[in-house]
Amino acid sequence: MTIVQQYLIYNLALITAAFLLDLIIGDPSVPFHPVRILGRFIRRTEKVLRNSPPFKTLPLERTGFLGVLILTAVPTAVFFGLQTAASLFSGGKEILGVFTIYITIALKDLSTHGRKVEKALDSGTITEARIRTSYLVTRDTDDLDETALIRCTIESISENASDSVLAPLFWAFIFGPAGSLLYRVINTLDAMWGYKNESYLYFGRTAALLDDIAGWIPARITGLLICLSAPAAGGSIKRGWYTMLRDHGKTESPNAGYPEAAAAGVLGIKLAGNGKYFGKVKIKPTLGEDLVPTCPGHIRLTIRLLYGASVLLLFAFILTALLAGISL
Repeated sequence: MTIVQQYLIYNLALITAAFLLDLIIGDPSVPFHPVRILGRFIRRTEKVLRNSPPFKTLPLERTGFLGVLILTAVPTAVFFGLQTAASLFSGGKEILGVFTIYITIALKDLSTHGRKVEKALDSGTITEARIRTSYLVTRDTDDLDETALIRCTIESISENASDSVLAPLFWAFIFGPAGSLLYRVINTLDAMWGYKNESYLYFGRTAALLDDIAGWIPARITGLLICLSAPAAGGSIKRGWYTMLRDHGKTESPNAGYPEAAAAGVLGIKLAGNGKYFGKVKIKPTLGEDLVPTCPGHIRLTIRLLYGASVLLLFAFILTALLAGISL
């Protein structure tokens, strides 16, 4: 077995353990969660860059670029430092690797939030559904009706199928735990700085561009796997594929359109459209077609697509390992 083959099977083992760990315990809501600590670090770094004399005179684009350098370098350095220390103990490096990949994915957490929205809608508590949906999306949810809430939730689940599950697993398979960690840092930076408004249009440009690059391949893989998962949701592979190819370019993001349009096509419903963000209405085209009435049950079907795509990705990793000559 070659070094490359050993490397791939090692990453696959870590990914499988992290995947199962997420399925069992999910993403605990604790203040010392590493991703939450990262979020606080990003906010404090931004405050320093915007307000400290050495940086505040720089153009916002350069300041944002410097912020990205700092915020990608520090977590990566911390990880490799911890990995060096963990290697001194038997199994320490493997435990750290599994934990690192685990904290970068949110499969169970994403599905749990989606089910809570569906449950609220089924019980007729629209106010609760609006609150639950606001945890998943950046758009204003205070005045959304049932159909709009369902669409928002499905858009978030399908887009995050890539951002929060398949993309970190994809980079973990190629670059190990450090790959999934670096992706999560970039994606979190984009989530906090990637807005196209007055405050972040220039400051967050580097973060947004990096996220587009890091998510380019995983988003397209996710769209394909959502289409292939159509039977699990009683949907159409062919319609999902056709809709994805036709509508993926309608979104502002170069990546989000693939999984969102695939989900819309598979389910035979319409997604996206105009929405209110930070009090301002944004004109957006729709994805898919209203072939069936949109109902809360479509959220559950989207969660099936999420799990189906995730499992198919693991099988793709196994197949890749086999084709590389690895004996599993």
